[in-house]
Amino acid sequence: MNKLLPHFILLCSFFATAQDLTQIGKAKLFTLGGGISANSVYYNGEGQRDPFTYVLNGNLNLNISNVYNLPISFAYSNQEFNFSQPFRFNRLSLSPSYKWLTAHIGDVTMTFSPYTLSGHQFSGLGIDATPTPELKISAMYGRLIKENEFDSEDLQAIAAFRRTGYGLKAAYDFDKFSLGAIIFAASDDVNSLEIPVPVEADVNPQENVVLSLSGKTTLFKKAILQVEYANSGITEDKRAGGNPANNGAVNLFLQGNATTNYYNAFNAQINMSVGNGSVGATYERVDPEYRTLGAYFFNNDLENIAVNASQTIFNNAVNLSVNAGLQRDNLDDTKTTELQRVVGAVNVAVKATEKLNINASYSTFQSVTNIRDQFDFINAVSPLDNIDTLNYRQLSRSATLNMTYAIAKTEQKSQNASINLSLQDTEDLQEQFLSGTQSTVGATTFLNTGANYSLQFVPIDLNITAGINASFNTTIETENNTLGPTLAVSKLFLDKKIRSSLAASYNQSTTEGVIQNRIVNIRLNAGYQLLEKHQFNLSLLSLFRNTPLATAQTQSEDFTATLGYNYSFSTGKKTAKRQQQNNTTPQKGYGDLTTIQFRANGQIYEGSAPELDKQISLQKDEAGFAFAPVTALEPVNTAKLEMLGSQNATEKELKEAAIDYLSAIEEYNAFAKAYTEAIQIAVFQLRRDARALDGSIKREYVIAESNIKDHPYKGKPLSEITDTGSKEYASYKTLYASYEKRLKIYTNHTYMLDKLEAIKGTRGIQKDPQLAAFKKEQVDKIYNSYISIKNNDAQALSTLITGDLIIYYQNLANTFAN
Repeated sequence: MNKLLPHFILLCSFFATAQDLTQIGKAKLFTLGGGISANSVYYNGEGQRDPFTYVLNGNLNLNISNVYNLPISFAYSNQEFNFSQPFRFNRLSLSPSYKWLTAHIGDVTMTFSPYTLSGHQFSGLGIDATPTPELKISAMYGRLIKENEFDSEDLQAIAAFRRTGYGLKAAYDFDKFSLGAIIFAASDDVNSLEIPVPVEADVNPQENVVLSLSGKTTLFKKAILQVEYANSGITEDKRAGGNPANNGAVNLFLQGNATTNYYNAFNAQINMSVGNGSVGATYERVDPEYRTLGAYFFNNDLENIAVNASQTIFNNAVNLSVNAGLQRDNLDDTKTTELQRVVGAVNVAVKATEKLNINASYSTFQSVTNIRDQFDFINAVSPLDNIDTLNYRQLSRSATLNMTYAIAKTEQKSQNASINLSLQDTEDLQEQFLSGTQSTVGATTFLNTGANYSLQFVPIDLNITAGINASFNTTIETENNTLGPTLAVSKLFLDKKIRSSLAASYNQSTTEGVIQNRIVNIRLNAGYQLLEKHQFNLSLLSLFRNTPLATAQTQSEDFTATLGYNYSFSTGKKTAKRQQQNNTTPQKGYGDLTTIQFRANGQIYEGSAPELDKQISLQKDEAGFAFAPVTALEPVNTAKLEMLGSQNATEKELKEAAIDYLSAIEEYNAFAKAYTEAIQIAVFQLRRDARALDGSIKREYVIAESNIKDHPYKGKPLSEITDTGSKEYASYKTLYASYEKRLKIYTNHTYMLDKLEAIKGTRGIQKDPQLAAFKKEQVDKIYNSYISIKNNDAQALSTLITGDLIIYYQNLANTFAN
């Protein structure tokens, strides 16, 4: 690894001194811009969160002669965490730029590729440079993880060595093809901790070097082929001796030992334009245990084959897209089972008339788990032998239907309606012993439907939207239903400087016809724009929950108040964002509805409000929204209703409403992603801790069992002993009580460890039924905490999850372990 450092420092020095000041004097010498936002949250309720939190965010950009930029950003919160951890929460970052060179200084993140450096935060220096249109170079150096001492009295403390990393990425575009190379290295400082870490903590100093080669070319003037190959060398413990068991492309840069292993990853994609659409295919293979210290998570042991096609037909009235794929694991044939997944999806968008738009989709997912050793099956003598390794198949199907209809529009008012249906169905099949047939061992059907009606009074800027939503969840054991209406009213005041909205919803949940919860949600939002630079926002949320019990009614109330202030300024011209908003391109209307076009996150959205609703809804993380709490759905639904209510407003107002709706979805998508990652961190840490404790728990159990077997009563149950008055019985009773305690601990521990070992990656978390139940059970609590944290930090959320996850698995073990 040290062989790379001199070259890296030399490259950084070259870019740091390459300054051309010829443009100074041709433009305004200094242009200063930026902004600051402050948000405070007051909470009063039964949730486990602080009663008052605040978050400060700011950014400042100094432009010199229109050629040099010095941006500074910061974030600070009073949210405190009562445990020791190796990650930073409050950050400060600068990203100055000069012509084709941009630097990243402070607490920043960079991404080279999915297999090397991918979104890992570091404290240090990074650069992005394009000295010529064909050449692109990126480099970084900094601390990936700070040192954190081991604390035996704090069970939530995360011990960690200080980890430093550096990397270089270079790519060059030739006339007909392009080539790229990446090298990334990270290493833990063995001497960064003063307190020795015990062996059972399973924390060792690691080292990693990753080399990646990529290429891109055009075939037949229509097809684009992209390929990437990566080789990662991981040393699990730098202190060990010996030589690596295998070799890899990066062994020239990594001085390994007996704990060093090398892994490969390969990805190839091809896409071709055909007619009014395209076709494409993807192949990906990642070795088991492949990972890099430049990423927080990684899915490995997989082989993916996927194809896709899209086409617009009938004079652009119908858009059709199809996707299909196959995935398998156990690439090295070391697992006792082999999992195969088949995925297929079809999406159809139809513009039936000038007023009616229809969007429908269907997808199917099938996973098959087969035993590898057929002799286990052949030699079985009873249905109980090898029951866990019988062939297993899971089917999952989903379908959606969305329809929007513009009822009427006049100069005084407009009316619109929409209907949406969503169906998800899963079925678990298991092969019956020695029969060759499969029977259903689990099934779930989830149906969600909703209808919305909006009415806008144009002269007085008043929008009224009413809707009703219902969900029906049926399993083999139970049936759960939720039903409730929503009403939202929005109004503009003082020449549209004040935006206000009031929304209320009621939801009633039942299980097998018995009422479980009644929830009333009332939200008031208000915003005031002062002199174009100052914006004040106020949000009040009251949630009333009534839970009928067999003995009494339990009631709870949560109240949340959020006050925010935003200030933006610029001593020069308008910001790019404001220019983009002012340059909204008017589009030809469909019927009498206002139509717009705007770009966000590299994607173009265009059409009327109902059409925008269809396009923006595709950005939803469907898996995440399936667990969305009422408090999280409320801003999304309110923003949607406000956008639909603005379908006859000005182009600027419709665009603002559409951006608010898209932002609300993106905000919840960010939470859903952080929530899934937090659970994955918690599962990984629990699995690591369970593995570390496995040996000691087994030893204590074996010792306790040996003690009762060595006793004169030879391990007999207490119920079989008649001489209960003897001294031997008194001593044996004490030993037997200790044995039963250790047996219970060992049984529960083994149950939890087996469950954790069976979970592989993000897909495993999404498909595990027990984790799904836990995720749904904890989502309200985690979402409330996420709002307070406000930094999308999965690591911070995971600490809130870990304790509850342990209790959850303990309860499962107490019920099911034997």
